[in-house]
Amino acid sequence: MVSSPRKKKTANASTNSPTPVAPASGNADRIKEIWQRAQDDEWGNWGDAMHPDVLEVLKPAFRLMRTAVRSSVLSSDPDRADKVREILRRAADDIKNLTRA
Repeated sequence: MVSSPRKKKTANASTNSPTPVAPASGNADRIKEIWQRAQDDEWGNWGDAMHPDVLEVLKPAFRLMRTAVRSSVLSSDPDRADKVREILRRAADDIKNLTRA
């Protein structure tokens, strides 16, 4: 077996970068905020989406999402996206309130 005496090069973003990268410690508050948002109710727990009963609501949920996207994209109204977001926010609130009743 023939082996090369040269050492293999490995990529290292911190040393191969043309501009220096600021250490993460200087952004501790920003990083903490990002992780907090990721753990919030809307993004944190997707485990319940793996429940077998979720199939009952996936089809209408995707239909709603497709309708919302089409409405926003195909409209010439510059405020359409805001209106759609507000409708979706109210729908999400109504659904959340079902569990409180």
